[in-house]
Amino acid sequence: MSGQLTVSVGGEGPDAVLQRAILATVANDFRVVTGDADVLLVSGRDGDAAAALAAAGPATRAIMVTSPAALDAESRAQLARIEAGGTPVALGFAYAPWFQAEGLAFDAATDAEVAILDLTAHVVDAGAVGDALLELLHVARTMMGGLASTKLLMHTPTTTVIEAQGGPTPLKWRMTACAGLSEKLVAERIARDRRSKVEIARDGHARPAQITHHDIGGSHLAGPVYQSGYRAGWLTLHAALCGDGLPGGVVAQLESDLEMLPA
Repeated sequence: MSGQLTVSVGGEGPDAVLQRAILATVANDFRVVTGDADVLLVSGRDGDAAAALAAAGPATRAIMVTSPAALDAESRAQLARIEAGGTPVALGFAYAPWFQAEGLAFDAATDAEVAILDLTAHVVDAGAVGDALLELLHVARTMMGGLASTKLLMHTPTTTVIEAQGGPTPLKWRMTACAGLSEKLVAERIARDRRSKVEIARDGHARPAQITHHDIGGSHLAGPVYQSGYRAGWLTLHAALCGDGLPGGVVAQLESDLEMLPA
């Protein structure tokens, strides 16, 4: 099956406004409707997520969840029941799908010489630090493979720093989420003979991701990439629903990741 899928937006708020704008850029693949739809969009921040999830019915082919770290225990339990009943769940992130879609030479999982991997997410709202940390876990898993362990290095109302280990090498990497004046992700990957940096802004401006590589030949600026992680995530969801389907176990992985984050 291919073609346009329908999306029902559960709740109203900043997440809903943002996702409606993004869905308008993929109009060949998705159309926002009222009532039953192929995809039910639910946010952990836009009001009562449990009430929004109650709108899932027989026609619902998938649930897309944004701001998943903000979901309360009741909503997560409800989401787990929906997934167990056969309706797949996808998590909407601002950055992780970008790394999956763009497939840079940023995948350190195949490079045993990587010495440093540093991820920093900046948010304007201090209340969104938890969402940013969850996002960083997914970015790290995309870049490095599975996470074996995490260690809390610093935790204040505005900044949290976590050290993580995992993947095929004993490499440890640092993930920092902090509140400030901008919304962006900065990822740096340093090996013996190459340093790569990507900076992705998430604000109201159409600024492309800046990708820079430094090696023995000097500094190289890669071509700009304008597609956001959210947009890439929607296109991935469309491809999955029109193809082989979505993987299971998403809610269980979400619960596991939330246990890694400081309370």
